[in-house]
Amino acid sequence: MQQDQIWIAAAWLTLSAFLLLAALHLAFTGRSFELRTMMRLGRRSHPSALGVESALAVVACMIFGVVLFTLAEAQPLPLRLGFAAAGSTVLFTGAWWFFSWLRDISDAQTELLRVWRKRAFQAGERLRIQLDERTLRSELCRLTADALEATMVAVYCPDGEESWTCGASVVSTHVGQPPALHGIDLSALDPFRPHLSRRNPGLGLFPVPVSAEHADWLAVTLLHGAEFRPEIRTFVEHCALQAGAALASAQSAREYASQQSELMVRQREQQLWGKAMARLVPPDLPDIAGLDYGAEYWRGQSPEGQFIDLISLPKGALGVVLAEVGSAGMEAAVQIAQLQVLLRSRFHAYAEDLAELLQSTERALLASSEQPFPVRLFCARYLSSTRTLTYVNAGAVPPLILRRTSEGAQVLRLPGASLAMAAAPPTPFRISEMVLQTGDLVAVASLSLLHDPASDPTTPLNDSRLADSLMSWENRRASDLVRLVFRTVEEGAPQPAVDRALLLLKPT
Repeated sequence: MQQDQIWIAAAWLTLSAFLLLAALHLAFTGRSFELRTMMRLGRRSHPSALGVESALAVVACMIFGVVLFTLAEAQPLPLRLGFAAAGSTVLFTGAWWFFSWLRDISDAQTELLRVWRKRAFQAGERLRIQLDERTLRSELCRLTADALEATMVAVYCPDGEESWTCGASVVSTHVGQPPALHGIDLSALDPFRPHLSRRNPGLGLFPVPVSAEHADWLAVTLLHGAEFRPEIRTFVEHCALQAGAALASAQSAREYASQQSELMVRQREQQLWGKAMARLVPPDLPDIAGLDYGAEYWRGQSPEGQFIDLISLPKGALGVVLAEVGSAGMEAAVQIAQLQVLLRSRFHAYAEDLAELLQSTERALLASSEQPFPVRLFCARYLSSTRTLTYVNAGAVPPLILRRTSEGAQVLRLPGASLAMAAAPPTPFRISEMVLQTGDLVAVASLSLLHDPASDPTTPLNDSRLADSLMSWENRRASDLVRLVFRTVEEGAPQPAVDRALLLLKPT
């Protein structure tokens, strides 16, 4: 045989091998190509599918037969044909057997993978019924250890930015008792030190995505000599993913339950607060000769401990109280109710001595509570016969006085102030007096109604706006002026608003 014929035969054999490998690739990569041919049978015809991989195998065997036919050119024609046919048949039969063997292995692996995926799905169902995060991690370890007969399984949780904590672990009984790993702080150690070396093929680390920000790690150590086959790795990956989803659901449910619990507590507290405030004794509204007055109390969505009170006194006098605790909650509500009762019970006995009235009230508050809330208090007695206002300002907002003079309207403040009641007992209360003129307007406002706009830009009312709202006081009743001020507040008030109170006195 000439040298050229050898190279030609080698080339054709190479092409035949290439076609066989191409057929093998198409058969096991999942790609499907088909050629549609028309087979005519009499007058009717129907299409027949011919797989590309089968066609390539047939072509490769034919090329192999042609090469064998060419190589036996010195032999008689029947022998050459038999030699070529036998070689092609042997090649086709061998290729068919090889393809069938590989396909059987592939089908077996696919079936095994399906079985492990089913087991992972069943494990996921067991994980999804768990609500507690600690129990869920322990169940993940137990299910993984039972399915793989692993020597050790543990879930590691991030504890801070760099440290890790063993959240749960399982050690198979045939390798000893489980070590005390639960809750161990591994921040100073390799978090996977209880397992074998990471280079060991029997150790697998699988992420358990709890959220987009962080993930736990599932560490699995198989028996000595065992490896993570594809189906086992798929099983553990599916379990880790489903455990992460269950942990995320449990965390979301816990946060939602906490929010709902806090909301219910606030709602219940507001209901109890409203009931407590509704039981306060309503202010007296006596007719005082020579005095026009008005009072308004507005309860907002964020209640605070405050109230106003008007008390009818002998000799045509009027007791005035505006008190603010500056806190919310049932303790503040109880203190406000108690404070009103104490002030009312003492006003008739100590109306001529406001200092003793407030000191007696403070002593009673301290006796009933170890640490009462400090009370910002404006307490006054107005005597209509002399138009004298005797008052104590214990940490409250200094009231405004609007007075008309020949030079125009003046805006003054009542002088004199003391510390808040119960802030640093015993409190030295400072008594002040002021004789009002006919037509004066005294505005006693709560701190929640009147703030410094520099410290709280969202405050709807300040000194100048309050004064502007009251500038037409000579021609209006005090009760109408109070409603005018509150309408101004409501128009610019941020929501939710807090409690507000205003009291106006106008000698006539």
